[in-house]
Amino acid sequence: MKLLALLLLALPLTACSSDKPADPEPAPAVSTSFDTHVECGCTIEGIGACGNYVKIDSKYIPIGNDKEMELGHMEWCKQGPVAADLEGHVMDGKFIATKIMTK
Repeated sequence: MKLLALLLLALPLTACSSDKPADPEPAPAVSTSFDTHVECGCTIEGIGACGNYVKIDSKYIPIGNDKEMELGHMEWCKQGPVAADLEGHVMDGKFIATKIMTK
């Protein structure tokens, strides 16, 4: 009986807590500056539809905030690759620009 009482007293000390550990805050995206190319999707093999894209690591990804950057939907349509100096970061598969300067 004493053993049972001891187990009942010790049980709360060893039981799992129902409190979940807090999820860590996501790390803020690091903005980088680099020279690359921007292009309309209509001239990019494999995309073939108009939209604003940036070339990063040999891949073209969409510019996610083109309206905020005051770009038209087809800013570089049929111009081919346009050299540009960019600042921003990639988030959810899109490039979020803070600066776009074409050359």
